[in-house]
Amino acid sequence: MLAVARRAEELGYDGVFAFDHFFPPGASPDRPSLEAFATLAAVAASTERVRIGTLVTRATLRPAGLLAKLAADLHEASDGRLVLGIGTGDPIDKPEHDAYGLPYLDRGERREHLVETAGCLRALFGGERWPGGRFVPPMGGPLLPAPRDGGPPLWFGGFTDAMVRLAAAHADAWNGWGMSIPEFARKADLLRRAAAGRGRAVEATWAGIAVVGRDEDEAGAMLEERHRRGMLETNVWAGSAQALIWWLEGLATAGASWAVLVPTGSGDRLGMIAREVLPHLRETPSPPWLREAKRALRWQVRQLRDGLPPVERADRSRRIAERVLALPELTGARTVMAFASFGSEVDTAPILRGLGERGVRVALPRIEAGEVVPVVFRPGDPLRPAALGVPEPVDGDRVPEGEIDAVVTPGVAFDRAGHRVGYGGGFYDRFLRRLRPDVPRIAVGFALQVVERVPHGEGDERVDLVVTEGEVIRCPPR
Repeated sequence: MLAVARRAEELGYDGVFAFDHFFPPGASPDRPSLEAFATLAAVAASTERVRIGTLVTRATLRPAGLLAKLAADLHEASDGRLVLGIGTGDPIDKPEHDAYGLPYLDRGERREHLVETAGCLRALFGGERWPGGRFVPPMGGPLLPAPRDGGPPLWFGGFTDAMVRLAAAHADAWNGWGMSIPEFARKADLLRRAAAGRGRAVEATWAGIAVVGRDEDEAGAMLEERHRRGMLETNVWAGSAQALIWWLEGLATAGASWAVLVPTGSGDRLGMIAREVLPHLRETPSPPWLREAKRALRWQVRQLRDGLPPVERADRSRRIAERVLALPELTGARTVMAFASFGSEVDTAPILRGLGERGVRVALPRIEAGEVVPVVFRPGDPLRPAALGVPEPVDGDRVPEGEIDAVVTPGVAFDRAGHRVGYGGGFYDRFLRRLRPDVPRIAVGFALQVVERVPHGEGDERVDLVVTEGEVIRCPPR
């Protein structure tokens, strides 16, 4: 176990997580299972960089005061690397309570108990008294040594909309287990809106079992082997390493700040994913502070963008389209790469329509083998929902990259120096580097997406212009 954690750190993974069961869920009590906090303490002592976390600990397994003390000390021992994932548990966990004489609450009571536990943790982490509730009694602490940074971040794990809303109100992040991208996207949107209504920003994270093959045939064989062994889960992701790149990009677009994989199968799956997937996600490995800064900025700006009323978003998008179509950089352009907008992005339909009316050949991105591929798009051509429902062309000829005369790029946040933050996969950074150096890079975004400074690293590509509803920002030369 410790060797796996050390190797994950060496391979460039961001975190290692432990489940919190006294024996494996759904299994016989005679099956062994290591206690989560003892395990993570050993991992903390054996690693230096990776985040460590519970995914998740049931709030009813330990008294809230004991949980607070365990988490605070582990957070301190790991130099502030702990993520404390907590949840209510499910009926499949009841045998553990029976085997160890632990009380088992009904679903409504478990949710109320979770909220009280989170409140107690927050109070004790902050050096305050917990006044008590229906399930968690009063306690004054203090926790010594006091946890740094106000204690570890709290993640709530759960599938239902009710749990998502509880996370929006009481947690720092929500974790959805084994969800499809469309379902995760819906929950993440609910989370953002519910948190924004309380003046909060709460991250969405994904976790699940991943059957990753070197190609689709191997992944299919691995899945069949699981079925032969009676492992009939319906929420297991399965596919090739290249498909996993596409999947993770889709999760990032859906709003996921973390994807916690449980890789299965024979051989060195950890190493295979590190070799064949991670380089595509961040071509130049970023230091932890930079990844965290980008994650925080994405969530801050997306919350603001999601809060725009539809009528106002449409009016601002119209004004942005007028400014884009008036740019001298598009005069004489024969082929322009643009994108079909999604969610709360700037509506690009007027831009696509205006370019088409001029006789410009328009290309839209399609993800193939983990890379952006420009494909010809004509008005009326069918689009399909790709990752999380992002529209991409169903058919269409591939456009040679050397024939592209200008690019209209999406993004989450921009600054006046031309730095941009996208959705976290680095796909556009790699694509832009393949174009001719003289091709104008035109970013479109609402004024609220322009920030004072975008955190950036060596592998991040800059744009030449940022077009908002109020101005055209001409950035310094690349």
